Amino acid sequence: MPVAAVGAVFEVGAVLGLLIVRPSRWPWEAAAVQSPPTGTVTFLFTDIEGSTRRWQDEPEAMRALLVEHDEILRDVIDKRHGHLFKHTGDGVAAVFASASDAVAAAVDTQARLVDVLPVRMGLHTGEAELRDGDYFGSTLNRCARLMGVAHGGQIVCSESTASLVRDRDDLRDLGEHRLRDLSRAERVWQVGGGEFAALRSLTAASTNLSLQLSSFVGREVELAEIAALLGEHRLVTLTGVGGVGKTRLALAVGAEVLPRFADGVWVVELAPLAHDELVLATIAEVLGVAAQAGEALAITLVGRLRAKQLLVIVDNCEHVLGAVARIVEQLASAAPGVRVLATSREPLGIAAERVRAVPPLAEAVELFIERATQAGASLDDSQRQAIGEICVRLDGIPLAIELAAARARMMSPAQIAERLDQRFRLLTGGGRTAVERHRTLQATVSWSYELLDDTERAVFQRLSTLAGSFDLDAAEAIAAGGTVEAFEVLDALGHLVDKSMVVAGAGAGNARFRLLETLRQFAADRLAEQPDALEVRDRHAAYWCARGTRVGRITDDAAENAVYDAIDSDFDNYRSAFAYLLAAGRVDDAADGVLAIDHYVWLNARVSEGSRWFLHLLTHPDLADSHRYAALGRAAHIESSTGDVTAAERHAVEAIALAEAAGLEPAPWPAYALMMVAVHRGDAATFCSWYQQALEVATATGSRHVQRLVESQRGIFAGAWDTAELIEHYERLATEYRRDDDTWVIGSELIYANVLFFAGRLDEASERSRAMVETASRRATSNMYTAALTMSVAVDALGGHVARSRIHACELLRLAHREGQVRFVVYGVFVAAALASQSGDFEAAAVLLGASAGHAATLGIGATYPQTVCRAHAQAAVDAYSGDLTAARRRGEAMTLDEL
Repeated sequence: MPVAAVGAVFEVGAVLGLLIVRPSRWPWEAAAVQSPPTGTVTFLFTDIEGSTRRWQDEPEAMRALLVEHDEILRDVIDKRHGHLFKHTGDGVAAVFASASDAVAAAVDTQARLVDVLPVRMGLHTGEAELRDGDYFGSTLNRCARLMGVAHGGQIVCSESTASLVRDRDDLRDLGEHRLRDLSRAERVWQVGGGEFAALRSLTAASTNLSLQLSSFVGREVELAEIAALLGEHRLVTLTGVGGVGKTRLALAVGAEVLPRFADGVWVVELAPLAHDELVLATIAEVLGVAAQAGEALAITLVGRLRAKQLLVIVDNCEHVLGAVARIVEQLASAAPGVRVLATSREPLGIAAERVRAVPPLAEAVELFIERATQAGASLDDSQRQAIGEICVRLDGIPLAIELAAARARMMSPAQIAERLDQRFRLLTGGGRTAVERHRTLQATVSWSYELLDDTERAVFQRLSTLAGSFDLDAAEAIAAGGTVEAFEVLDALGHLVDKSMVVAGAGAGNARFRLLETLRQFAADRLAEQPDALEVRDRHAAYWCARGTRVGRITDDAAENAVYDAIDSDFDNYRSAFAYLLAAGRVDDAADGVLAIDHYVWLNARVSEGSRWFLHLLTHPDLADSHRYAALGRAAHIESSTGDVTAAERHAVEAIALAEAAGLEPAPWPAYALMMVAVHRGDAATFCSWYQQALEVATATGSRHVQRLVESQRGIFAGAWDTAELIEHYERLATEYRRDDDTWVIGSELIYANVLFFAGRLDEASERSRAMVETASRRATSNMYTAALTMSVAVDALGGHVARSRIHACELLRLAHREGQVRFVVYGVFVAAALASQSGDFEAAAVLLGASAGHAATLGIGATYPQTVCRAHAQAAVDAYSGDLTAARRRGEAMTLDEL
């Protein structure tokens, strides 16, 4: 939301609890004739003064007046060749190619609105970026601020606009004024007659708010929210990690609400204070309150402020919390007109306090670009991806982003991103006038770290081993040890959350915690300096292997989804633990952990990574035979599912040979993989043989769940069995799955749809497969959803539901490619070729068939029945085409999978 909207957000949103944003034109209105101008343009921003009171007192009348107001503005702007590009709150934003047209539009509008509503207007000329029908850039910010200092019925403009309309005789020089949140003063001119009070600029106000040397980027939503909170609460505390922008946001809020406080807005900077005793005297000095003989300074201060209307911004309170809390509590109870806005890395902890955590900056990319450009860097759109990576890896922390942007003078964004693993060495050299702790990223994090006690520091260091988010159980298991007792971890974790060193959030039923990556790297560096660092890493790895074994056991009931959700939440930690064990050469320990969650890996969008884990295990010659056998079987299972049929066959055969040689208890997965290989090869007899073997082994495990997994695959080669018996088989399975609320009912039902298709019951097959797409989208794992799409698109394509098949095929190809599901990619292309041939695009069909044939042959992929039929239909259509498709076919044969 552009800065122009901020005033309107506060005026209306603070009272109504919502932001009224009207489109520049309603759908039933005619589109503007003028196209949006570019280059040097003049902006006109408007706003209704006192709209909050009007909406409260006379909402119906205000609604009618607003309609008339909109019609007048729209009519005048159109007649003066302007372009109304946005409604914000109770005002508009318009742009003109000509400054004289813009000024004339403002004057004409005021003349027609004089008896309707008091509208303030601002005009400014400059460059702005046009993107997706909206304008962006500092020119709009300055125009919004100009409008904000005016009064109802008044038109003001900047020097840049006034210089272009010098021939007007109704210009009046109002002098230079400091505008809120702008780095340079602006010479302001009034257009038209009328006598008004002094402009609401910082120049005319009672305040010690400093002129900001850089623009305020983003945070419009937070700014409006905090401004509204100050209307309801006497103390608002902004908390957040160091460098997240608490101070900058507080100053922007102070400038925004300045007109509301007759006695001004005053900033008290506490960072330089070394002792609590100095806090009260510093606040009193800033507010101009002198000590009185025989009276405590606190009593004098409260007495002086009792009848005042002012805002005190107490900045950087975390190291003098107690002293700040005491004086603020007295002010809150005795001075009703005083508001306090505090910034601190932890709350003050008093009853009157309303805490607002300052989140990472959503507009981080815009901040980087603006600061890098100011530093002299030349950036273009091709670098936005690298800039986005920088901002994500720096957690959206404005200080870190500004320090990174300063490096753009001598390094490209891609080079900066490559070096972020050494961020504490790279991000140094803040401005010479910056607060010392903000000169480097290391310094600002160290400031918070030094405020921790010994236990908090130890827990903070140890939590750095936890990747992504974690729960309390993990924190207690890994942070306890040595000098830290288990019972101390909970309190220490709570204090770290309060001090903004750890972020707390909600999980699936339990609280979750995480360290911002910048803080995690700092903590990891401190942990590396400790003598017990290796012991902590060992404890982390052992914990996650044990936890994986505990939660990874798949049961025969409805707990399966909960298990998958639990593993998914902690997947980064499992990944980190396994990588540590493999790097340390502890391959059998790693194998225990990896194999414990193998079922989750297979059914989720982790198959590619899971396959790499198993293959990595197999490279170690000292891996125990039992683990090697399990890794071979699971690798074969995944490969047969994702489409690498050749590799699946090799690993499955090796697994069976190893089990026989070593006398190992057989598992169903090698036979399962070979069963799928037979499907791809179109070998019904071999399929039936391996199916029976897989079923025997699965039955021997004693797990009905594993047995049903194998049984559900029976109809994937529908022509190998009696159809009537197969249908009875799947009806029985469906009853069981639904009784147990087992997610695998989706996989079973999809293969049942294949059986129905083979039986010629096309409508039933289509209905069943579509129902499973819907079910899978709501409750299944990602791989199962992709499988559901694969069946549905093929059945729909062959059943005449072309539009629906086309839409789902697009989604299928996108998901399958992203998740490394090569088999589903090839199946999707078979369907796409059929769709192309059905629409008469035989050249596209030839390209798709040529490309998919090559990749299918390389990987050994065949297809289940509907996909095979799609491929056959497309091939028959291409073969019957009278034109020459040789070039198209060859182009397809040369395609990589990404190109395809």
